[in-house]
Amino acid sequence: MKKALPIAALVIAMGLAAIHFMSGRNETPAPFPRSSGWPWQSIGCDDPRCLNLSADYERLAAKLARRPQVIEEGRKLGVTLRRLLPPLPVEADSAARLEKRERGAFGSCRATDILLRDPVLGDLPALLVTPARAAPGAPAVLAFHGHGQSPEVFVTRSGLAELCERGYFVLAPTLRAAGGRPHEDRAARALLAAGSSKLEAHVLEARLWLRYLQERERVGRCGFVGHSLGGCVGTLLAWLDVGFTAVVSDYHSVFEGQASDGVSYLSERDPRLAPLASYLNELHNAPVSALHTSYGLTQRDEIRAFLDRHLVE
Repeated sequence: MKKALPIAALVIAMGLAAIHFMSGRNETPAPFPRSSGWPWQSIGCDDPRCLNLSADYERLAAKLARRPQVIEEGRKLGVTLRRLLPPLPVEADSAARLEKRERGAFGSCRATDILLRDPVLGDLPALLVTPARAAPGAPAVLAFHGHGQSPEVFVTRSGLAELCERGYFVLAPTLRAAGGRPHEDRAARALLAAGSSKLEAHVLEARLWLRYLQERERVGRCGFVGHSLGGCVGTLLAWLDVGFTAVVSDYHSVFEGQASDGVSYLSERDPRLAPLASYLNELHNAPVSALHTSYGLTQRDEIRAFLDRHLVE
């Protein structure tokens, strides 16, 4: 009996060691270096600074209420979408003012805070993660997160940081006023009342960031990866064909966008698109190569292979 006690203790110790070893394999990735106090570092959707930016959408709504309804020619569903989502004011395509602040190293990559000041859309904060030895023409991914996330959390937990380790530029903007009521509801209602939607604004934001990557960072082919709300934006980008070579989405949207309280509106709400939802979600028919993957972007090998196939020359 006395000899059995040390053996039992050894078995327990070995079991605890095994648990510690296995848990170490799935430990949380290292955090991004902290910002140096710059007021426009990328921020989470539940941060008061982000929520207050819903006012930018209300100002946008006032401009949209006065825009002409332009109908562009296109093909198949693209015709319908362009009629439903006519271009925003041309000034939105002008070069936005840019501010940048280096954060420091993140693994073998570097993290930088960016702020685009656009005359129509307002202040657009983002996190840019670049390879240590970035070469002109490198592939890039624009990454839109879901409700209540920050760019740092999204890039880290979705595996997008691994793309940077392999030579990709990864740009993750803060989706403003996407943290729930009352700010998201207020922004969504203002844009809907102006004949637009918050989704439409996010599509324009994606176009601006694509232009930034191409003109300021000199990247090569650019893809889009979206989770939840971001995935809903990705669905529209795959159909509108605004310049992305490949799109990854993990979300099927019905474009009704209503919160659990049954009253508040979410960013995904666009009654113009709701009748087309079943067709829009069939991404294999879209003009841009698109992948619909599991919610949460958990199929990392599948996503990485898809992006490499379309973006790496």
